[in-house]
Amino acid sequence: MARHFRRGPSRLLWFVIGGISVSWWMKAKERRATEWAEWKAIASQPYTQQQAQKPVRSNDVNVMAEQGRESASKLVDETIEGALSALDTLRAKLEERQAARG
Repeated sequence: MARHFRRGPSRLLWFVIGGISVSWWMKAKERRATEWAEWKAIASQPYTQQQAQKPVRSNDVNVMAEQGRESASKLVDETIEGALSALDTLRAKLEERQAARG
């Protein structure tokens, strides 16, 4: 009698693991079928040239894109100004050395 009881919890554990596995597999199968149906519906829609030319963006994305463009242009301007000022400084030093040589 004690031997039979010792094997019981092990069988119960495997039953629970099997139940969880089957539930997961069925949900995954259902999700794949739903995704396939969505892809099929999208693929069956006619493609027009207007859809390709008009990107659909939300207002927040447009605002963020504009801020990114402004930040990038400021960064480029500052980099160019820094490079030009460094060149001016080097040119002045070169002229001083040439004047000192004589």
